[in-house]
Amino acid sequence: MQQGLFQGQRMGQEQIMAPQQMQSLEILAMPVMELQQRINQELSGNPTLELEEAGGEILDGDPLAHGAEADPEAAARAVERDESLASIVSSERGNYQVPDNDAEERRRHFFDSFSQGETLEEMLMQQLRTSEVPQHLHPLAEHIIGSLDDAGYLNGGPQPIAAALGVDLKTVKEVLAVIQSFDPPGIGASDLQECLLLQLKKRGQQGKLPWKIVAKHADLLAKGDAGKLAKFLKLELVQVQDAIAEIRRLTTPWPGLVVSDRNPDFISAEAVIETLEDGSLAARPLRDSMPRLRLSDRCLAILEDPKVPAEDKKWIREKVFASKSLMRALEMRESTLMRLLVIVIREQEAFFREGLAGLKPLTMRSIAEELGVHETTVSRAISGKHVQTPRGLLALRFFFSTGLETSSGSRLSTEAFKQRLQEVILSEDRRSPLGDGDIADLLAAEGLEVSRRTVTKYREDLGIGSVPQRRRS
Repeated sequence: MQQGLFQGQRMGQEQIMAPQQMQSLEILAMPVMELQQRINQELSGNPTLELEEAGGEILDGDPLAHGAEADPEAAARAVERDESLASIVSSERGNYQVPDNDAEERRRHFFDSFSQGETLEEMLMQQLRTSEVPQHLHPLAEHIIGSLDDAGYLNGGPQPIAAALGVDLKTVKEVLAVIQSFDPPGIGASDLQECLLLQLKKRGQQGKLPWKIVAKHADLLAKGDAGKLAKFLKLELVQVQDAIAEIRRLTTPWPGLVVSDRNPDFISAEAVIETLEDGSLAARPLRDSMPRLRLSDRCLAILEDPKVPAEDKKWIREKVFASKSLMRALEMRESTLMRLLVIVIREQEAFFREGLAGLKPLTMRSIAEELGVHETTVSRAISGKHVQTPRGLLALRFFFSTGLETSSGSRLSTEAFKQRLQEVILSEDRRSPLGDGDIADLLAAEGLEVSRRTVTKYREDLGIGSVPQRRRS
Protein backbone atom coordinates (compact mmCIF):
# COMPACT_ATOMS: atom_id res chain seq x y z
CA MET A 1 0.00 0.00 0.00
CA GLN A 2 1.49 3.34 -1.10
CA GLN A 3 1.84 5.91 1.65
CA GLY A 4 2.57 9.63 1.49
CA LEU A 5 0.99 13.02 0.98
CA PHE A 6 -1.29 13.48 -2.02
CA GLN A 7 -3.17 16.46 -3.43
CA GLY A 8 -6.63 16.10 -4.87
CA GLN A 9 -10.02 17.78 -5.34
CA ARG A 10 -13.37 16.90 -3.84
CA MET A 11 -16.78 18.35 -4.59
CA GLY A 12 -19.21 18.95 -1.78
CA GLN A 13 -21.57 21.42 -0.16
CA GLU A 14 -20.82 23.31 3.01
CA GLN A 15 -23.06 25.84 4.74
CA ILE A 16 -21.24 28.97 5.88
CA MET A 17 -23.16 31.38 8.06
CA ALA A 18 -23.05 35.07 7.26
CA PRO A 19 -22.07 37.35 10.15
CA GLN A 20 -25.66 38.62 10.31
CA GLN A 21 -26.97 35.06 10.73
CA MET A 22 -24.47 34.36 13.47
CA GLN A 23 -25.47 37.57 15.23
CA SER A 24 -29.18 36.66 14.98
CA LEU A 25 -28.56 33.25 16.56
CA GLU A 26 -26.40 34.81 19.27
CA ILE A 27 -29.11 37.38 20.08
CA LEU A 28 -31.78 34.66 20.07
CA ALA A 29 -29.88 32.63 22.66
CA MET A 30 -29.40 35.52 25.11
CA PRO A 31 -31.61 35.77 28.22
CA VAL A 32 -33.26 39.16 28.53
CA MET A 33 -30.88 40.51 31.19
CA GLU A 34 -27.81 39.58 29.16
CA LEU A 35 -29.39 41.05 26.05
CA GLN A 36 -30.08 44.32 27.84
CA GLN A 37 -26.41 44.48 28.75
CA ARG A 38 -25.45 43.82 25.12
CA ILE A 39 -27.74 46.60 23.93
CA ASN A 40 -26.32 49.01 26.51
CA GLN A 41 -22.82 48.26 25.25
CA GLU A 42 -23.88 48.87 21.65
CA LEU A 43 -25.56 52.14 22.61
CA SER A 44 -22.39 53.36 24.30
CA GLY A 45 -20.20 52.64 21.27
CA ASN A 46 -22.46 53.32 18.30
CA PRO A 47 -23.67 56.94 17.89
CA THR A 48 -26.09 55.96 15.09
CA LEU A 49 -28.17 53.97 17.57
CA GLU A 50 -30.55 55.67 19.98
CA LEU A 51 -32.84 54.58 22.75
CA GLU A 52 -36.46 55.17 21.78
CA GLU A 53 -37.92 54.74 25.23
CA ALA A 54 -36.73 53.50 28.59
CA GLY A 55 -37.86 50.05 29.62
CA GLY A 56 -38.84 48.61 32.96
CA GLU A 57 -38.83 45.05 34.02
CA ILE A 58 -41.07 42.50 35.66
CA LEU A 59 -39.00 41.03 38.43
CA ASP A 60 -39.30 37.84 40.40
CA GLY A 61 -37.27 36.79 43.38
CA ASP A 62 -37.03 39.86 45.62
CA PRO A 63 -34.52 39.01 48.35
CA LEU A 64 -36.38 41.35 50.69
CA ALA A 65 -39.45 39.11 50.71
CA HIS A 66 -38.18 36.08 52.58
CA GLY A 67 -41.09 34.37 54.24
CA ALA A 68 -43.23 37.47 54.70
CA GLU A 69 -46.61 36.75 56.24
CA ALA A 70 -50.01 38.12 55.26
CA ASP A 71 -50.34 40.01 58.54
CA PRO A 72 -48.41 43.31 58.14
CA GLU A 73 -47.41 43.44 61.80
CA ALA A 74 -46.28 39.82 61.79
CA ALA A 75 -44.42 40.41 58.54
CA ALA A 76 -42.68 43.44 60.02
CA ARG A 77 -41.61 41.43 63.07
CA ALA A 78 -40.33 38.61 60.85
CA VAL A 79 -38.34 40.99 58.68
CA GLU A 80 -36.91 42.78 61.71
CA ARG A 81 -35.86 39.48 63.30
CA ASP A 82 -34.39 38.13 60.07
CA GLU A 83 -32.39 41.31 59.52
CA SER A 84 -31.11 41.19 63.10
CA LEU A 85 -30.29 37.51 62.81
CA ALA A 86 -28.56 38.10 59.48
CA SER A 87 -26.40 40.78 61.05
CA ILE A 88 -25.42 38.42 63.87
CA VAL A 89 -24.51 35.62 61.45
CA SER A 90 -22.63 37.82 59.01
CA SER A 91 -21.02 40.30 61.40
CA GLU A 92 -17.67 38.54 61.22
CA ARG A 93 -17.95 37.40 57.59
CA GLY A 94 -16.70 39.90 55.05
CA ASN A 95 -17.57 37.82 51.98
CA TYR A 96 -21.29 38.54 51.95
CA GLN A 97 -23.30 41.70 51.52
CA VAL A 98 -26.83 42.43 52.62
CA PRO A 99 -29.04 42.95 49.55
CA ASP A 100 -29.58 46.67 48.97
CA ASN A 101 -32.87 48.02 50.28
CA ASP A 102 -33.11 50.48 47.42
CA ALA A 103 -34.62 48.44 44.60
CA GLU A 104 -33.74 50.90 41.86
CA GLU A 105 -30.14 51.16 42.98
CA ARG A 106 -29.99 47.38 43.18
CA ARG A 107 -31.22 47.01 39.61
CA ARG A 108 -28.87 49.64 38.23
CA HIS A 109 -25.95 47.99 39.97
CA PHE A 110 -26.88 44.68 38.40
CA PHE A 111 -26.73 46.11 34.90
CA ASP A 112 -23.30 47.58 35.66
CA SER A 113 -21.89 44.39 37.16
CA PHE A 114 -23.18 41.61 34.93
CA SER A 115 -20.72 38.74 34.88
CA GLN A 116 -20.54 35.33 33.25
CA GLY A 117 -20.03 31.91 34.80
CA GLU A 118 -22.19 29.14 36.21
CA THR A 119 -25.40 30.51 37.65
CA LEU A 120 -27.16 29.21 40.74
CA GLU A 121 -29.89 27.74 38.54
CA GLU A 122 -27.40 25.94 36.32
CA MET A 123 -25.58 24.55 39.34
CA LEU A 124 -28.81 23.18 40.84
CA MET A 125 -30.03 21.80 37.51
CA GLN A 126 -26.78 19.88 37.15
CA GLN A 127 -27.30 18.31 40.59
CA LEU A 128 -30.93 17.52 39.74
CA ARG A 129 -29.84 15.36 36.79
CA THR A 130 -27.97 13.01 39.12
CA SER A 131 -30.38 13.21 42.05
CA GLU A 132 -32.93 10.73 43.33
CA VAL A 133 -35.84 12.81 42.04
CA PRO A 134 -37.87 10.55 39.67
CA GLN A 135 -37.83 11.63 36.04
CA HIS A 136 -41.55 12.35 35.98
CA LEU A 137 -41.09 14.90 38.79
CA HIS A 138 -38.25 16.78 37.07
CA PRO A 139 -40.63 19.44 35.65
CA LEU A 140 -41.80 20.14 39.21
CA ALA A 141 -38.20 20.24 40.48
CA GLU A 142 -37.20 22.59 37.65
CA HIS A 143 -40.09 24.88 38.54
CA ILE A 144 -38.97 24.98 42.19
CA ILE A 145 -35.39 25.74 41.15
CA GLY A 146 -36.61 28.43 38.79
CA SER A 147 -38.62 29.99 41.62
CA LEU A 148 -35.60 30.52 43.89
CA ASP A 149 -34.27 34.04 44.22
CA ASP A 150 -30.56 34.75 43.89
CA ALA A 151 -30.03 34.56 47.63
CA GLY A 152 -31.27 30.96 47.35
CA TYR A 153 -34.66 31.38 49.05
CA LEU A 154 -38.02 29.96 48.01
CA ASN A 155 -40.23 32.92 48.82
CA GLY A 156 -43.58 31.86 50.26
CA GLY A 157 -42.53 28.24 50.66
CA PRO A 158 -43.99 25.23 48.82
CA GLN A 159 -47.68 26.10 49.17
CA PRO A 160 -47.89 28.62 46.28
CA ILE A 161 -46.17 26.17 43.94
CA ALA A 162 -48.56 23.38 44.86
CA ALA A 163 -51.51 25.69 44.24
CA ALA A 164 -50.15 27.08 40.99
CA LEU A 165 -49.32 23.70 39.43
CA GLY A 166 -52.21 21.75 40.92
CA VAL A 167 -49.80 19.32 42.61
CA ASP A 168 -50.23 17.63 45.97
CA LEU A 169 -48.45 19.68 48.66
CA LYS A 170 -46.80 16.55 50.04
CA THR A 171 -45.19 15.86 46.67
CA VAL A 172 -43.90 19.42 46.41
CA LYS A 173 -42.40 19.17 49.91
CA GLU A 174 -40.72 15.86 49.07
CA VAL A 175 -39.11 17.25 45.92
CA LEU A 176 -38.13 20.45 47.75
CA ALA A 177 -36.46 18.37 50.48
CA VAL A 178 -34.21 16.76 47.86
CA ILE A 179 -33.32 20.17 46.40
CA GLN A 180 -32.53 21.41 49.90
CA SER A 181 -29.90 18.65 50.10
CA PHE A 182 -28.04 20.18 47.13
CA ASP A 183 -25.10 22.51 47.31
CA PRO A 184 -24.73 25.25 48.39
CA PRO A 185 -26.03 24.30 51.86
CA GLY A 186 -29.14 26.20 52.91
CA ILE A 187 -30.64 26.43 49.43
CA GLY A 188 -34.43 26.36 49.05
CA ALA A 189 -35.29 27.66 52.52
CA SER A 190 -38.45 29.71 53.07
CA ASP A 191 -36.91 31.98 55.70
CA LEU A 192 -33.59 32.71 57.36
CA GLN A 193 -34.11 30.40 60.31
CA GLU A 194 -34.79 27.41 58.05
CA CYS A 195 -31.82 28.42 55.89
CA LEU A 196 -29.43 28.33 58.84
CA LEU A 197 -30.85 25.03 60.10
CA LEU A 198 -30.37 23.43 56.66
CA GLN A 199 -26.75 24.55 56.63
CA LEU A 200 -26.09 23.29 60.14
CA LYS A 201 -27.77 19.96 59.37
CA LYS A 202 -25.64 19.42 56.26
CA ARG A 203 -22.53 20.14 58.31
CA GLY A 204 -23.38 17.53 60.91
CA GLN A 205 -24.62 19.92 63.59
CA GLN A 206 -28.20 18.66 63.94
CA GLY A 207 -29.06 18.26 67.62
CA LYS A 208 -25.92 20.05 68.78
CA LEU A 209 -25.85 23.37 70.63
CA PRO A 210 -25.57 25.65 67.54
CA TRP A 211 -28.56 23.82 66.02
CA LYS A 212 -30.61 24.14 69.24
CA ILE A 213 -29.90 27.86 69.50
CA VAL A 214 -31.08 28.53 65.93
CA ALA A 215 -34.03 26.12 66.14
CA LYS A 216 -35.44 27.17 69.51
CA HIS A 217 -33.92 30.53 70.38
CA ALA A 218 -33.59 32.42 67.10
CA ASP A 219 -35.13 35.54 68.67
CA LEU A 220 -32.50 35.65 71.42
CA LEU A 221 -29.76 34.94 68.89
CA ALA A 222 -31.01 37.84 66.75
CA LYS A 223 -30.68 40.16 69.74
CA GLY A 224 -27.09 39.03 70.20
CA ASP A 225 -27.51 38.61 73.95
CA ALA A 226 -25.19 35.69 74.73
CA GLY A 227 -25.59 36.27 78.47
CA LYS A 228 -29.36 35.82 78.38
CA LEU A 229 -28.99 32.78 76.13
CA ALA A 230 -26.53 31.21 78.55
CA LYS A 231 -28.85 31.86 81.49
CA PHE A 232 -31.86 30.49 79.61
CA LEU A 233 -29.97 27.36 78.51
CA LYS A 234 -28.29 26.98 81.93
CA LEU A 235 -24.86 26.87 80.31
CA GLU A 236 -21.59 28.67 80.83
CA LEU A 237 -21.29 31.93 78.89
CA VAL A 238 -18.19 30.67 77.06
CA GLN A 239 -20.14 27.66 75.75
CA VAL A 240 -22.81 29.87 74.24
CA GLN A 241 -20.23 32.25 72.80
CA ASP A 242 -18.42 29.32 71.18
CA ALA A 243 -21.72 28.07 69.74
CA ILE A 244 -22.54 31.49 68.26
CA ALA A 245 -19.04 31.64 66.79
CA GLU A 246 -19.67 28.22 65.27
CA ILE A 247 -22.94 29.43 63.74
CA ARG A 248 -21.10 32.40 62.24
CA ARG A 249 -18.37 30.14 60.88
CA LEU A 250 -20.62 27.48 59.37
CA THR A 251 -23.47 29.53 57.94
CA THR A 252 -24.29 32.44 55.67
CA PRO A 253 -27.63 34.26 55.45
CA TRP A 254 -27.51 34.15 51.63
CA PRO A 255 -26.25 30.77 50.35
CA GLY A 256 -27.13 31.56 46.74
CA LEU A 257 -24.55 34.34 46.65
CA VAL A 258 -21.79 31.81 47.34
CA VAL A 259 -22.12 30.56 43.75
CA SER A 260 -20.62 33.71 42.27
CA ASP A 261 -19.17 37.01 43.35
CA ARG A 262 -21.71 39.13 41.54
CA ASN A 263 -24.65 40.91 43.13
CA PRO A 264 -28.12 39.31 42.78
CA ASP A 265 -29.79 39.33 39.40
CA PHE A 266 -33.50 38.95 38.80
CA ILE A 267 -35.61 36.73 36.62
CA SER A 268 -37.27 38.88 34.00
CA ALA A 269 -40.22 37.65 31.94
CA GLU A 270 -39.94 38.24 28.20
CA ALA A 271 -43.59 37.59 27.45
CA VAL A 272 -46.96 37.07 29.07
CA ILE A 273 -49.43 34.26 28.48
CA GLU A 274 -52.76 35.57 29.72
CA THR A 275 -56.42 34.64 29.76
CA LEU A 276 -58.58 36.90 27.61
CA GLU A 277 -62.15 37.96 28.35
CA ASP A 278 -63.55 35.14 26.21
CA GLY A 279 -61.54 32.58 28.19
CA SER A 280 -58.98 31.92 25.48
CA LEU A 281 -55.23 32.15 26.04
CA ALA A 282 -52.91 34.50 24.18
CA ALA A 283 -49.28 35.55 24.32
CA ARG A 284 -47.86 39.03 24.03
CA PRO A 285 -44.27 40.29 24.34
CA LEU A 286 -43.28 42.39 27.32
CA ARG A 287 -41.76 45.19 25.30
CA ASP A 288 -41.26 47.31 28.42
CA SER A 289 -38.58 44.83 29.52
CA MET A 290 -36.48 45.54 26.45
CA PRO A 291 -35.05 48.90 25.27
CA ARG A 292 -36.58 50.05 21.97
CA LEU A 293 -34.02 51.22 19.42
CA ARG A 294 -34.02 53.57 16.46
CA LEU A 295 -31.51 55.15 14.10
CA SER A 296 -30.24 58.60 14.98
CA ASP A 297 -31.73 61.31 12.76
CA ARG A 298 -28.69 63.45 13.45
CA CYS A 299 -26.27 60.82 12.15
CA LEU A 300 -28.43 60.13 9.10
CA ALA A 301 -28.44 63.86 8.33
CA ILE A 302 -24.64 63.89 8.42
CA LEU A 303 -24.61 61.45 5.49
CA GLU A 304 -26.43 64.08 3.41
CA ASP A 305 -24.08 66.91 4.38
CA PRO A 306 -21.60 67.62 1.52
CA LYS A 307 -19.19 69.26 3.95
CA VAL A 308 -18.57 66.03 5.87
CA PRO A 309 -15.42 64.16 4.69
CA ALA A 310 -15.96 60.90 2.79
CA GLU A 311 -13.97 58.95 5.38
CA ASP A 312 -16.29 60.09 8.17
CA LYS A 313 -19.34 59.17 6.10
CA LYS A 314 -17.90 55.71 5.47
CA TRP A 315 -17.48 55.19 9.22
CA ILE A 316 -21.06 56.33 9.88
CA ARG A 317 -22.41 54.00 7.16
CA GLU A 318 -20.62 51.07 8.80
CA LYS A 319 -22.19 51.98 12.14
CA VAL A 320 -25.64 52.35 10.52
CA PHE A 321 -25.24 48.90 8.99
CA ALA A 322 -24.33 47.47 12.42
CA SER A 323 -27.33 49.21 13.98
CA LYS A 324 -29.73 47.85 11.38
CA SER A 325 -28.31 44.35 11.80
CA LEU A 326 -28.86 44.50 15.55
CA MET A 327 -32.41 45.84 15.15
CA ARG A 328 -33.26 43.09 12.63
CA ALA A 329 -31.83 40.47 14.98
CA LEU A 330 -33.98 41.80 17.82
CA GLU A 331 -37.11 41.74 15.63
CA MET A 332 -36.35 38.17 14.53
CA ARG A 333 -35.78 37.15 18.15
CA GLU A 334 -39.15 38.51 19.24
CA SER A 335 -40.90 36.98 16.23
CA THR A 336 -39.38 33.54 16.91
CA LEU A 337 -40.34 33.66 20.58
CA MET A 338 -43.92 34.65 19.84
CA ARG A 339 -44.35 31.96 17.15
CA LEU A 340 -42.99 29.44 19.64
CA LEU A 341 -45.38 30.60 22.37
CA VAL A 342 -48.37 30.26 20.04
CA ILE A 343 -47.52 26.56 19.70
CA VAL A 344 -46.89 26.20 23.44
CA ILE A 345 -50.33 27.66 24.21
CA ARG A 346 -51.98 25.34 21.72
CA GLU A 347 -50.16 22.22 22.89
CA GLN A 348 -50.17 22.93 26.62
CA GLU A 349 -53.60 24.49 27.06
CA ALA A 350 -54.60 21.65 29.38
CA PHE A 351 -51.71 22.53 31.68
CA PHE A 352 -52.90 26.14 32.01
CA ARG A 353 -56.42 24.89 32.78
CA GLU A 354 -55.70 21.85 34.96
CA GLY A 355 -52.17 22.14 36.32
CA LEU A 356 -49.22 19.77 36.09
CA ALA A 357 -51.37 16.74 35.28
CA GLY A 358 -52.32 18.42 32.01
CA LEU A 359 -48.73 18.91 30.83
CA LYS A 360 -48.32 17.18 27.47
CA PRO A 361 -45.18 15.71 25.92
CA LEU A 362 -43.55 18.34 23.73
CA THR A 363 -40.18 18.09 22.02
CA MET A 364 -37.95 20.72 20.48
CA ARG A 365 -37.83 18.66 17.31
CA SER A 366 -41.60 18.84 16.79
CA ILE A 367 -41.56 22.60 17.38
CA ALA A 368 -38.64 23.02 14.97
CA GLU A 369 -40.45 21.11 12.23
CA GLU A 370 -43.56 23.26 12.58
CA LEU A 371 -41.59 26.50 12.62
CA GLY A 372 -39.38 25.40 9.74
CA VAL A 373 -36.15 25.93 11.66
CA HIS A 374 -33.36 23.74 12.98
CA GLU A 375 -33.81 22.05 16.36
CA THR A 376 -30.83 23.99 17.73
CA THR A 377 -32.66 27.22 16.92
CA VAL A 378 -35.52 26.18 19.20
CA SER A 379 -32.97 25.23 21.85
CA ARG A 380 -31.48 28.72 21.64
CA ALA A 381 -34.94 30.30 21.73
CA ILE A 382 -35.91 28.66 25.04
CA SER A 383 -32.50 28.88 26.72
CA GLY A 384 -32.68 31.08 29.81
CA LYS A 385 -36.07 32.54 28.83
CA HIS A 386 -39.04 32.98 31.18
CA VAL A 387 -42.69 33.74 30.57
CA GLN A 388 -45.37 35.03 32.94
CA THR A 389 -48.37 32.67 32.87
CA PRO A 390 -51.62 32.08 34.77
CA ARG A 391 -49.61 29.39 36.60
CA GLY A 392 -46.83 31.76 37.60
CA LEU A 393 -43.46 32.73 36.18
CA LEU A 394 -42.10 29.71 34.32
CA ALA A 395 -38.96 28.90 32.37
CA LEU A 396 -39.76 28.13 28.73
CA ARG A 397 -37.98 24.81 29.01
CA PHE A 398 -40.62 23.78 31.57
CA PHE A 399 -43.05 23.13 28.71
CA PHE A 400 -40.76 20.63 26.99
CA SER A 401 -40.76 17.05 28.20
CA THR A 402 -40.72 13.55 26.77
CA GLY A 403 -43.84 11.44 26.89
CA LEU A 404 -45.18 7.91 26.94
CA GLU A 405 -45.92 6.11 23.68
CA THR A 406 -49.10 4.05 24.01
CA SER A 407 -49.86 0.94 22.01
CA SER A 408 -52.37 2.95 19.96
CA GLY A 409 -49.61 5.30 18.77
CA SER A 410 -50.78 8.35 20.72
CA ARG A 411 -48.62 10.12 23.26
CA LEU A 412 -49.44 10.69 26.91
CA SER A 413 -47.54 12.84 29.35
CA THR A 414 -45.72 10.89 32.01
CA GLU A 415 -47.21 13.11 34.71
CA ALA A 416 -50.80 12.52 33.58
CA PHE A 417 -50.27 8.77 33.30
CA LYS A 418 -48.73 8.47 36.74
CA GLN A 419 -51.47 10.52 38.31
CA ARG A 420 -54.11 8.24 36.82
CA LEU A 421 -52.12 5.13 37.85
CA GLN A 422 -51.93 6.40 41.41
CA GLU A 423 -55.68 7.10 41.45
CA VAL A 424 -56.43 3.55 40.29
CA ILE A 425 -54.25 1.97 42.98
CA LEU A 426 -55.58 4.23 45.74
CA SER A 427 -59.16 3.27 44.90
CA GLU A 428 -58.54 -0.50 44.80
CA ASP A 429 -59.77 -2.99 47.39
CA ARG A 430 -56.74 -3.41 49.64
CA ARG A 431 -57.89 -6.92 50.57
CA SER A 432 -57.60 -7.86 46.90
CA PRO A 433 -55.15 -5.48 45.18
CA LEU A 434 -54.96 -5.24 41.41
CA GLY A 435 -52.04 -6.85 39.62
CA ASP A 436 -50.11 -4.84 37.06
CA GLY A 437 -51.79 -6.77 34.25
CA ASP A 438 -55.22 -5.99 35.71
CA ILE A 439 -54.32 -2.30 35.95
CA ALA A 440 -53.15 -2.32 32.33
CA ASP A 441 -56.49 -3.85 31.27
CA LEU A 442 -58.42 -1.25 33.28
CA LEU A 443 -56.46 1.61 31.73
CA ALA A 444 -56.90 0.11 28.27
CA ALA A 445 -60.66 0.25 28.77
CA GLU A 446 -60.21 3.99 29.36
CA GLY A 447 -58.25 4.36 26.13
CA LEU A 448 -54.83 4.29 27.79
CA GLU A 449 -53.36 1.24 26.12
CA VAL A 450 -50.09 0.48 27.86
CA SER A 451 -48.30 -2.78 28.59
CA ARG A 452 -48.11 -4.51 31.94
CA ARG A 453 -44.38 -3.83 31.96
CA THR A 454 -45.05 -0.10 31.60
CA VAL A 455 -47.43 -0.19 34.55
CA THR A 456 -44.80 -2.01 36.62
CA LYS A 457 -42.11 0.52 35.74
CA TYR A 458 -44.12 3.59 36.66
CA ARG A 459 -45.66 1.96 39.73
CA GLU A 460 -42.15 1.37 41.03
CA ASP A 461 -41.17 4.94 40.13
CA LEU A 462 -44.04 6.12 42.31
CA GLY A 463 -42.73 4.03 45.19
CA ILE A 464 -45.89 1.89 45.25
CA GLY A 465 -45.36 -1.71 46.31
CA SER A 466 -46.38 -4.92 44.57
CA VAL A 467 -49.63 -6.82 45.19
CA PRO A 468 -48.31 -8.74 48.26
CA GLN A 469 -46.94 -5.52 49.75
CA ARG A 470 -50.24 -3.70 49.28
CA ARG A 471 -52.52 -6.49 50.45
CA ARG A 472 -54.28 -6.04 53.79
CA SER A 473 -55.60 -8.98 55.71
